[in-house]
Amino acid sequence: MHIGRQGFVAAILLLCSTQAFGDSLLWTTGAPNFVYQDGCGCFGRPTPSRFGYISGRLDSASPQRWAAVPFRLDEPSRINELDAYYTDPNGTVKEVDYIIWKRDDLLAPTTMVASGSLGPYAAAGGSDLATQDLHKHTVDVSLARGDYYLTMYGSGLPGQTAYIGWWAGGSLQDPLLEQNFVWRSAKFPSPGFQHYTYTGSANLLADPKDVYNPAFALYGEPVPEPAGFGLFTLGLVIMVAVATAVDNTINSISEICPSGAPIFTALFR
Repeated sequence: MHIGRQGFVAAILLLCSTQAFGDSLLWTTGAPNFVYQDGCGCFGRPTPSRFGYISGRLDSASPQRWAAVPFRLDEPSRINELDAYYTDPNGTVKEVDYIIWKRDDLLAPTTMVASGSLGPYAAAGGSDLATQDLHKHTVDVSLARGDYYLTMYGSGLPGQTAYIGWWAGGSLQDPLLEQNFVWRSAKFPSPGFQHYTYTGSANLLADPKDVYNPAFALYGEPVPEPAGFGLFTLGLVIMVAVATAVDNTINSISEICPSGAPIFTALFR
C-alpha cells in the first residue's frame, strides 16, 4: 500500500497528538532518602537509617494513624497510576487504601474528595533507595485543577494492629508546600489532623524539611477543557496544511515531534 506525503504527515501528527495526551508525571515528592546516621554500626562505622510514617491502625488510641502529604494539579487530570514507597513491618496488613483530601492552602485536611483500595499488600523488591519497597498501583481518579493532600494507609483484621511504614525523605517536593511539620491524625474526624514535629536527627538530609515528605508519585493525563481541545484540533489541521504545502523532508518532520522522553521513575513513628 502506498501512502503519500500528505497521509504520512497526517499520521505523524496524529501520533504526536496521542503522545501529548499520554500518561505523564503529574506530581512527585521524590524517592526516599537516608534521614540520619546514628550509632557505630558494623565494624565501628556509622549506620545510615531511613525514616517512615506509621500509616494505619496503631492501637485503640490511634485507629486512624494517618499522614497527609500536599500536592497540586495545575490542570484537570485523570490519575492512572500511584507509586509509593512503603513496607509492612508487622506482617499484618491485608490491603492498602488511599484518601485524597481537598486542600485549603496548607490548613488541616477535613474534606475527602476521593478514596479507595490500592489492592492487597504484597512485598516489593528493589536493590537501592530508588527501587526498594516501591509499589506501583493502577488507579482511576479524575480530579479538577486544584490543591490536595494524599493519605495512604494499611488495613488489617478488625481491631488488629495493621499499618504500613511510608518511607520519607523525598527531596523533590515543591518548597512552597513544605513546612516544619506534617499533618497527622490519630483519630478521624475527631480530633482530626494535628501538627506532628519530628524530633530526631536528620543529619543526612540536605534539607531537614524533607523528613516531612513521604515518597510518592502520581502519573496520568491532563483532561483538556472543551475549548482547549478545539484549539488543539485546529492547530493539528493547520500543521497538516503547512506540512503539505511545504516540501519538507522526513527528517524535518521528526524534529517537530521528537521521539523519546525522560521517564521518571528503620524507624517508623
